Amino acid sequence: MRYRLRHFALVILLFSVSTPIAAQTPKHGDRKPPVNPCHSKGVALTRPFTKAFPAYGFLAALPSLDKEADSSDAPKQSKLILCENGKELGPAHGVHAEIGQIGTGKYSHWTKIGIIFSASDNSDPNVNGRTYKAVMP
Repeated sequence: MRYRLRHFALVILLFSVSTPIAAQTPKHGDRKPPVNPCHSKGVALTRPFTKAFPAYGFLAALPSLDKEADSSDAPKQSKLILCENGKELGPAHGVHAEIGQIGTGKYSHWTKIGIIFSASDNSDPNVNGRTYKAVMP
């Protein structure tokens, strides 16, 4: 009997705490879908991309965005988002050796180099038929 009373009291307490929170959350129709930065204007990366590493890393020059790029003094400065066929790649600010050895969409926007990147599936971006775009939010 005590167990049932305690259980009932706990259920009432949890319901009373969670009800006001649930009442404040927006209804499904009220929520705006998240904005995909890859649908924004950006700079299309043009082929051919230079093979930078034996495995997966490639280079794309991007001199117009060099001032916003990462550097040894500011290794996380770049806000650039790299998109492949309208989907965000990442993570950004990748270690260059990992981009080349592991790939899987990692990239880095580096001053005086451009973008060091890998395709999401480690295919050759020169021949995989996908589009690549750099977006600055």
